[in-house]
Amino acid sequence: MSSSESVRVCGDHQTFFVGVGAAKSGTTWLGQQLAHHPDVWMPVDKEIHYFDARHIATAKFFRRRKYERLVNQLTQHDWPKLSRNPDLMAETQWLARQALVADPDDQWYVDLFAHTAATHRVVGEITPAYAALPKEGFAHIASMAPEVKVLFIMRDPVERLWSAARYFSGNHPDEPVTGYLDHLLAFADRAKIEANSRYDSTVTNLKAVFPENQLHIMFYEDCFASAAAAEQQLGSVCKFLGLDATKLDPAPKNRRINPSPAADLPEEWREALRRRYKPVVDDLEETLGYVPPSWK
Repeated sequence: MSSSESVRVCGDHQTFFVGVGAAKSGTTWLGQQLAHHPDVWMPVDKEIHYFDARHIATAKFFRRRKYERLVNQLTQHDWPKLSRNPDLMAETQWLARQALVADPDDQWYVDLFAHTAATHRVVGEITPAYAALPKEGFAHIASMAPEVKVLFIMRDPVERLWSAARYFSGNHPDEPVTGYLDHLLAFADRAKIEANSRYDSTVTNLKAVFPENQLHIMFYEDCFASAAAAEQQLGSVCKFLGLDATKLDPAPKNRRINPSPAADLPEEWREALRRRYKPVVDDLEETLGYVPPSWK
């Protein structure tokens, strides 16, 4: 089926959600909390990278890299062992459906969730790169899931950039971006990094496509202020998705996942970045009526 034909994600009895970012803002934490809820199904491989690969030219590289990684992962499986473990076999079959299609279409995306029809009330995925989608990309999601619930979690753009830079430097030691302010600013200018820092554009595009009752906007700082704050924020997410919050994993909720290597941001650099992102923060505060005080 071509992507131009109308296909729908999930049945009328299911709630479908998409987390659209932002990167290094707690999306892995949010995904893990939801994935442990018994009424929720999420992909075993967190980021699908479907809509960004369809609507952002540079994102096709990430989809191709993901495709190659998943194929390699499949070839390394112990197949006789898998045959004795139905749950692991089902998980591997799901990965195969994702990995073995190099150029997926809308029907492929729908089929990723089709097996959940009789088992889970709430299904969805989180791909932080979707934060950079143009309005047409969000409209594409809406065309496939008119009642979709959209989650967007943001972090102080200065702290998010510093976290992303440290994470990048840890994975690319031959290309350090945290040693000098000029290097850090050049990193911030990269198209992918800049797009994921423009929360104002993301919120504008989301609001242009989805009604308010289909949007749930969160802030990283509100989630990790304390265990009680995290529990309150997750309770709000559960209410938004129609879930019973008492079924969440009872473990403390404010443990960070995939933290970047620790390093202090020099105050001079912080001030330079604060000036850089002030228009984004000001616009967001005007649109939403609130940003965490620490952002200013």
